Amino acid sequence: MDGMGTCMARSKCTGVYYDGACGRNSGETRCCVQVKCKVGGRSGECQNVKRSKCKGGKFHVGSSNTCPAGKDVQCCIETKDKPKDPKPKPKPKPKPKPKPKDPKKPKKPKKPKKPTKTVGQKILALAMKEKGTKYVWGGGSCKGPTKGGYDCSGLVAYAVCKVTKRNLFSEGLRVTYSMYCASSSRLGKFKKIPFSKRRAGDAVFFGSSCSCKNQNISHMGLMINSGDRMVHAPNPRTVVKEGKVSQQGSLKACPYVIRFG
Repeated sequence: MDGMGTCMARSKCTGVYYDGACGRNSGETRCCVQVKCKVGGRSGECQNVKRSKCKGGKFHVGSSNTCPAGKDVQCCIETKDKPKDPKPKPKPKPKPKPKPKDPKKPKKPKKPKKPTKTVGQKILALAMKEKGTKYVWGGGSCKGPTKGGYDCSGLVAYAVCKVTKRNLFSEGLRVTYSMYCASSSRLGKFKKIPFSKRRAGDAVFFGSSCSCKNQNISHMGLMINSGDRMVHAPNPRTVVKEGKVSQQGSLKACPYVIRFG
């Protein structure tokens, strides 16, 4: 028997037990000895394979001299590389809660754009401002009234000059029949439009027969609308005012109006 042992029930001995070491009438009691062993250069302890589970290691048979008591007792050698406890996975960081969005301020309603005036409407507006100015034969220029007033073509030529920057006085187109009877190349951007398609700001002409040969086109005004209203300088007995196209005495409206843009 190698080494010192402990008397105990042999069923509880995990090492090697020996008979006769614990008295004559020992019954199940045996001397249990923990015997050291070595296999492959690694040290261990001889344990009974049936009563021990070789905790933390593995059984090795070794040679016949490694452990006494035959194959029931083998060398229990502790495993070097103990399984490492896997590192717990880091808990995912809680995602920051999105900041509540500021309630959108209601957009201010856009101011409706003022309708753009046509060239004709601008010309008409200037002529309307001259209402009440006296009638003067041959009166009017690009700067305004001359001798204190306008005649019918002078009023129209003044307003056209201010808006379009085209000087009808110097071009020889300020006389009523000269303007109406001018060729399209001479009128340029100004266009003759059928009387039925007249609109505000168009120049309307009057004559006994509207014949360019006889030069009997003698009066003109500016249409206020597409109907029967116009502004004009009628005659020496009155002032610049509004009137009706259909009420010009013996004069009739000519077949065409002139549109300035």
